[in-house]
Amino acid sequence: MERLQAERIESIKAGGLSALVCGTVVLVGAIANTVLATRWNALTVFSLNWSIGLHLAHAMLAGLLFGVTYRYVVRQGENPHLSAGAVLAFALVRGLAQLETGWTLHGNPTLLLLLGGESALMLAIAAGVLNVALSRKAIQPFVSF
Repeated sequence: MERLQAERIESIKAGGLSALVCGTVVLVGAIANTVLATRWNALTVFSLNWSIGLHLAHAMLAGLLFGVTYRYVVRQGENPHLSAGAVLAFALVRGLAQLETGWTLHGNPTLLLLLGGESALMLAIAAGVLNVALSRKAIQPFVSF
């Protein structure tokens, strides 16, 4: 029972770290897009306004779920296909959901590429941070029962 509780705590740590990283990436992207939107109208959708809060919350929730799942996926060791596959799978799911909504609302292919790229970049950075945390033992790898 104690081991199960310890695993849950480590999963919460991984999810929290990943959520923090994903939220930071989205926030930095929103600020950069606000600056760039003065020169490129396609980015005005991402300017800082009330909807960025929803975008940020969605990114942090995706990051939380990614962190918990990623810790479980990479438990077996150094298989780059598993870690890259987890990043790609989460990025595709998040990006395709944004694509469906974005295409319906805006019909702008450039915007859709930015949304998909943001998801892939956000989760790749989160995976890198989680790998560093796992290698430094700040987060313990998942141990099969």
